[in-house]
Amino acid sequence: MTARVLGGATLALTLTAVTWLYFKTQSVTPTAHAHIDSSLRELRSLDRTINQDVLRARYQLIDSYDPVLRSYRQIEELERKIAETPSYLDDTAKAAYSDAIAKYRQAVTHKQRLIEGFKYRAADLRSLLNVLPGMGAAVAEKATATGEDGLAREVNRTLQHALLYALTSDESHVPLIRGQLGALTRETENAQSGALRRQSMAFIQNVRRLLIVKPLVDQRLFELFDEPVIEHEDRVARTYYEGYRQAEQTASYNRVVLYALCLVMLVALGYALRSLQRTARGLVIANERLEERVAARTQELSMRNREMKTVLDVFHRMATDVPELTDFLTEGRMIAYQTLSGKPVDREAVVAGIHALRAGCAHFNVQPVIDICRELEPKLVDGGIELSEADLARVGMAWRTFENEMQQLLAEPPANQSSLRSLRIVDA
Repeated sequence: MTARVLGGATLALTLTAVTWLYFKTQSVTPTAHAHIDSSLRELRSLDRTINQDVLRARYQLIDSYDPVLRSYRQIEELERKIAETPSYLDDTAKAAYSDAIAKYRQAVTHKQRLIEGFKYRAADLRSLLNVLPGMGAAVAEKATATGEDGLAREVNRTLQHALLYALTSDESHVPLIRGQLGALTRETENAQSGALRRQSMAFIQNVRRLLIVKPLVDQRLFELFDEPVIEHEDRVARTYYEGYRQAEQTASYNRVVLYALCLVMLVALGYALRSLQRTARGLVIANERLEERVAARTQELSMRNREMKTVLDVFHRMATDVPELTDFLTEGRMIAYQTLSGKPVDREAVVAGIHALRAGCAHFNVQPVIDICRELEPKLVDGGIELSEADLARVGMAWRTFENEMQQLLAEPPANQSSLRSLRIVDA
């Protein structure tokens, strides 16, 4: 019973371990890994796309910042996907991954704020660039019409350098433009027309404003490009891929252990089947031997029945030849009990019992009893008065020996009738 309970407990533990290992090997799902991997790759491409769209909007290659807004909406959707920590990462990897995601979100939020500030500065720059060409052309045309050729030249020269400066990030144009603005201011002051002077001074103010706004726009643009969003994306990717590699190694180890455990179970199952086969063969052999033993026992019982019948025939013959057999056996048991227990006995009954014992044993070759009877016959005078206590005890022992011989003959008759030969029947 204990072995069965132990075997059942072992089987239950083994099945539990196999189930646990199976789920551990299935924890790393290729589908979830593919989703996160594609999301990380798309995030990198979207950040580059945002930078390109901002730069295009800066130089008015696109009319609005709608592509940037669409890119950020996609980033938000991808952030929600990667923010769900994969279950197959261990606790350390989950903590590092969550921290990397949080810092990445902070960097993205800060870059969005920079873009919003850049948009306002770029709008000012765009308005200036939209006004300056027309304003400069109008001033130059009016100066030419009024004969202020020097003023017209300075306006055209300043406008060209201002527009070139607006299209580049080279600050070496600033001193040149400032020098041209000084010359243009002097020409404006010498102009004869008051309206021309006012238009020229407005043009000069816009150029000076350009020299202020354009560096601010470029500064915001550089800050936007310097925002370490890519570095945070790389950190998120490195943290995830490192955790995934460890999870894959753990899953591979669990897979090997699972295969080994399944192999052990198969070996144990094979051993159990072999044991069952051996047990079945043993039962078949035992059944065959049982049939043989039953047949042998049946034959032995038949032989004993025949011997018992022979013994009964012998006693029947004894009863026929010695009619007093039943009486002297009963009396002999009483005499043996009395003599051996030390109780007072009837000596005449003892004498009669000795004669009856010898007469009964004459039919069998029970030599020890016959010898005792012969030794005691000379003392059987005057009712057995000369019998001592030791003689009486010997009489009891003789009766007990005779009775034991008869009981042994009846209880365990030998198969070859050897005892019947030793207790040889003789004619009275």
